[in-house]
Amino acid sequence: MENKDFTYTSIDIYRDLHCWEMNFNYIPFGLRQSYNFEIKVKSSILQDLKLTRKREWYDNSFNL
Repeated sequence: MENKDFTYTSIDIYRDLHCWEMNFNYIPFGLRQSYNFEIKVKSSILQDLKLTRKREWYDNSFNL
């Protein structure tokens, strides 16, 4: 059985940087094209110390 549909593609990278954590998520194409980058301190005392960058593009050519 073949549907001949595109599959959802996502690139996810996680890195433990000793006292820090880094996450990167990227969806290169499709309706939910986006990226999200976050680096943060592991310590619960400093949990608010983080840097987040994200961007999303939505395909408005479809009227759902």
